[in-house]
Amino acid sequence: MNNLFSLREPLLILFVGVLCLIIVTLIPYFHIRNRPTNNTDPFYHALGIFTFSSVIDLIIALENDGIIDDFMDFYLREGEPYLRTSHGTMICYWDGIAHYAMYLIMLAALSWNQRYRNVGLYWAGSIIHSMSHFLTFFFPLHQFSLYLSQNSISSIFPTCCSF
Repeated sequence: MNNLFSLREPLLILFVGVLCLIIVTLIPYFHIRNRPTNNTDPFYHALGIFTFSSVIDLIIALENDGIIDDFMDFYLREGEPYLRTSHGTMICYWDGIAHYAMYLIMLAALSWNQRYRNVGLYWAGSIIHSMSHFLTFFFPLHQFSLYLSQNSISSIFPTCCSF
């Protein structure tokens, strides 16, 4: 697939990537647009974009292990070559499997008007840890502080460990 000339043009790849992100962002919007109560958490829309990123990371990990061939080769060669390392592959697997599952759980909880605090805390800690070497943990840190401010610390620890 990467042998096609049109798939080697960086501007075309940028256009297709932006188009995919717009579509992924609009799907949750159209899903919740006609709800009777329109007080939706803005995190719902961000989760749509994060799930897209998780699927891309899973595809990268599968290509690194040879399960998929020549699907993300241009991106791995020109965009983020460090993802070809063993550490990069494991980060992609973790994001593609564990984070994707957490995103789906949080999306389901938001859709059903249920709490997602425990999964959100685990996600925030995991994403801060996996992104800390990029120094881009301000958004997950902000979400983590919001989760902590929702309830007291007693809901995090069992009653036997209360302080």
